[in-house]
Amino acid sequence: MTAHFYCWEPSVDIDPTSPNFREQLIKAQNSKDTTSLRLLGFVSDLLAKYPDLTETDDTPWATGPLAGEITGKFMNFVASWSWFTDDLVEFVSSTARRHGLHCYDPQHHKHYKPE
Repeated sequence: MTAHFYCWEPSVDIDPTSPNFREQLIKAQNSKDTTSLRLLGFVSDLLAKYPDLTETDDTPWATGPLAGEITGKFMNFVASWSWFTDDLVEFVSSTARRHGLHCYDPQHHKHYKPE
């Protein structure tokens, strides 16, 4: 079992409170935008603490390479359920905020806005 995180740049029209939230996610995942440098930096910081799944099984990331989950200015990535703790949520959400990104935890229906 896995847990998802959605992260996106502020310019992407995604509002977790919108009745069209699911359609907004699908649109973002099908974007043809150039890969976001912010999201690449975000992934780099995530991997500085927890290595990519392509390097080790001792990591929370359930897919790899993690940067491969970026689609334009949006990222949908998963963590292994056994690693899905408050500490991991705090690490992912605070790292996203430092990079000026939105982060959404659909398991807890929590939206973390950029600083």
